[in-house]
Amino acid sequence: MQVYLNPGDDPLQSMVNKIYSHLEEEHVNMEYIRDRAILTPLNEYTAGELKIYRSNDSICKAASTAVEEVLYPPEYLNSLKFSGLPNHELQVKVDSPITLLRNLDPKKSLCNGTRLIVTRCYQFLVEARIIMGNKIGDITYIPRTNMSPADKTFPARVKRKLFPISVCYAMTVNKR
Repeated sequence: MQVYLNPGDDPLQSMVNKIYSHLEEEHVNMEYIRDRAILTPLNEYTAGELKIYRSNDSICKAASTAVEEVLYPPEYLNSLKFSGLPNHELQVKVDSPITLLRNLDPKKSLCNGTRLIVTRCYQFLVEARIIMGNKIGDITYIPRTNMSPADKTFPARVKRKLFPISVCYAMTVNKR
């Protein structure tokens, strides 16, 4: 779908208005959300009132030295962004589409890239409805999970505990 802009139009808002033209009425419709996505180089824009979750970041104790623990305090680790991991601050809204960043339970269609819609936000769980695959409509619970980045360019092994999800009105596609 092409979006044409008029001079002075906000390009982001014009694209969102075109792709999600009936979002206010259709935000609970699984098919409406499932059939729409905006491909972007970054996935940082989310509208609406949000529930904010923050990660617990640390250096993996088994692979670290006392020096590394001093060199990389949690405040510094919180500022890091890794491919395949949620950022330190995860902002989620009920009825927003999300995607899984890790395989949780392949038998229940909870694999990396599965799209879901958030139905409830708890302190230590996110409840969501699956909107793709062979389990469409099933409700599932996503726990906080310990994750480490696959990219080994950082000198110490980082451990981030947070929900393995990302808000997915727009998605990033990386080809290798």
